[in-house]
Amino acid sequence: MELQIQISGSHAEKYERRSHSIGISMWHFEWCTKYRYKMFAKEEQRNLITACIRRAATMHEIKILELNVQPEHVHCVVGISLTTTPVKALQILKGV
Repeated sequence: MELQIQISGSHAEKYERRSHSIGISMWHFEWCTKYRYKMFAKEEQRNLITACIRRAATMHEIKILELNVQPEHVHCVVGISLTTTPVKALQILKGV
């Protein structure tokens, strides 16, 4: 007997479908400046890094669910496609 799961219409848009998988790939990234220097202490610098991270995410189809820039580190909750590895997504966000 084969088990088949039906996903209702309200939940179907939350999940990403692939040929052999279905689900959500959501990750929490945090990275710090070298030696915890307060590189983003000024509001202008925080706005610049926020804009750069959001631009990199839109260029590579990464959904930013939450972004918080602190003076010495960055918190970011992102949703990535099931084919993208978390390491690659972090490299994209930090590199651009």
